[in-house]
Amino acid sequence: MPCAANPQMVCMSIPDPTLRPIQALVTQDAAKALKAAQAEVIKLQGTANSDPVHLASLYALESQSYGMLELDADARAAAKKGLSLMPQPSDPVHVSLLIADAENVYDDAGMKAALASITATRLAQIPGSINDTCLLITIGLLQMRMNHPELAIQSLSQAHLASGLPGMADQKVMAAGTLSSVMGLLGDVQQALNLNQELIDWATARNATLSLSISEFLRGKLYASIRNFAAAEDAFNDARRLSMLIDDQLGIAFADMNQCDARIATGQFDTARTLCTSAVRAFTATDSTDLIKEARALLGRIELEQDHADRALALLNARRLPSVYQWRAHANAALGKYREAFADMTESMRRYEESTDDEHRLNAMAQRIKFETTLKDQELVKVRADAAAARSEAARQAMLRNLVGLSAASLLVIAVLATWLWRRYKEIESTRQAAEERVSAIGRITGGVAHEFNNMLTVVQQAAGLLARRIGPSGDATAAALVVEIQQAGKSCADTTTQLLGFARQQNLHPEPVSMDEFFRDNLSMLEKLAGPLIRVQVHVEQPIPVSRADRRQLTAALQNLTANARDAMVDGGTLSIRVVSDTDCLVRIDVSDTGCGMTSDVLARATEPFYSTKPVGAGSGLGLSVVDGFATQSGGSMVIVSTWRRGTTVSLRLPHAEKPP
Repeated sequence: MPCAANPQMVCMSIPDPTLRPIQALVTQDAAKALKAAQAEVIKLQGTANSDPVHLASLYALESQSYGMLELDADARAAAKKGLSLMPQPSDPVHVSLLIADAENVYDDAGMKAALASITATRLAQIPGSINDTCLLITIGLLQMRMNHPELAIQSLSQAHLASGLPGMADQKVMAAGTLSSVMGLLGDVQQALNLNQELIDWATARNATLSLSISEFLRGKLYASIRNFAAAEDAFNDARRLSMLIDDQLGIAFADMNQCDARIATGQFDTARTLCTSAVRAFTATDSTDLIKEARALLGRIELEQDHADRALALLNARRLPSVYQWRAHANAALGKYREAFADMTESMRRYEESTDDEHRLNAMAQRIKFETTLKDQELVKVRADAAAARSEAARQAMLRNLVGLSAASLLVIAVLATWLWRRYKEIESTRQAAEERVSAIGRITGGVAHEFNNMLTVVQQAAGLLARRIGPSGDATAAALVVEIQQAGKSCADTTTQLLGFARQQNLHPEPVSMDEFFRDNLSMLEKLAGPLIRVQVHVEQPIPVSRADRRQLTAALQNLTANARDAMVDGGTLSIRVVSDTDCLVRIDVSDTGCGMTSDVLARATEPFYSTKPVGAGSGLGLSVVDGFATQSGGSMVIVSTWRRGTTVSLRLPHAEKPP
């Protein structure tokens, strides 16, 4: 989709008034404008001593028309022909051709070359002039495409402020439109919407239907980014209606595809499928390969949401974005292909890390703060300048120097603080998301493996039972002893399988109301024996007695795990305290505290990781806390661990309240 802030619309300088009708056609019917410009070029090429400025202007119009038709290579070729006729960087037509070329370049090498050419051409312009401002807007556009939002904001905010002079209202709006796109990328949606409104007002006043359609489309994208899908659909509908007025088939297809995405987010899958299918047909008609893949990926997501994993994989195999790999992982897991699901999830995480440039986003955030602060400072300078108009020139200059120094110091402090806070937030958020995705993927794979292993183990245990009955009491004693060993090993494997299912949160729980007072009376003796003679076990249940809804057998197993961990932490003895309280109206909290050695911060961070253990090899499976955490989560609660090195550990289980006592 073309950028809403299209410098060509305003920054195209055509000195020949005879070409103005063709330029007006560009935004109304680009195909007709292209034919008209090509006809004029052919006519001039057959004339001796043709005017190079006139011919270069026609090539500029050809380039602009190709760009509106999404024919980027043809647009750049036409611009290059015009530049060969107008090599003087100070000439307005040369500037227009440079902008036309830059508007249609998307590869890294081409964007770098275009950026270098425009930067060099700016040196030949009068600072603050219309041509200089147009080139600065184009630089910001290229920087945004090159994933440098921090530089783009700096260039575009400078252009936005510079174009506040009389006679430059159009350039100011173009800078505001491109700046809106950058603000949206950085998550400052309200500021982006305010800037986008400037462009909508400008396009409405000039009856610029294409620019208005593009602006409404981008407004819909901004609303969708904050999940305001009702406002987003209204904006996409407006964009589609405006595109139909000018028969812009690509604009209609873009609106349909983005409405499809919004309908998926709100669960309207049948309507979403119709919209995406329509977009695929339109993109196929225009041979837009990448857009076809994007629309097909959305169709794959619909199939996945409707549990058609095999059809989803067929559609998702054509696109290789991080989010598509994540959808493929879910589809493979649904089909029982756990190895493929794990590989897709790993690839999704790798590609997400490659596509994220935290340093650029940190710098961009600082530049955004600088932009907002500069706007406020500009208003302050104006007020102070009006008040000091009667003072001497020397006093006014001194005041301005002090103000600039103070602003620079303030901006430096704000930028440093914002950069540090944003970096910390991104580090914590990235670590948390990666950990959650890894544990989720491992959990799904572990659950699948445990189910398969449990099925095979059932066969082994049944066969061992049949073999024991066949041998009988009077049979071969050696064979009978071996069968007993097989049965004991099978029981041990069954316990391990139960732990794996607990970690994967796939146990068959049978929740029931459990009175905490009665529960601990029944199990206190067992917990004291498990803790050992060196450890004193204390249980306190608050009044009124809490009643939790949980699986009694799994709750017993969870407390056995926590008691065993506490015992191992108190080698020389100590006190194990169990306290039960009503945490809220909805939750019962069971605090299990010991006076043992506690955990360091590194060990605490990994305490619930599956198979992680600080015990010697063979002394523990590393699944204890993982299983307890899985049980609490599957029961509708949670587990929280607080530990201090050499001072002890407290594990808090939060389980849902029962609606009525047993």
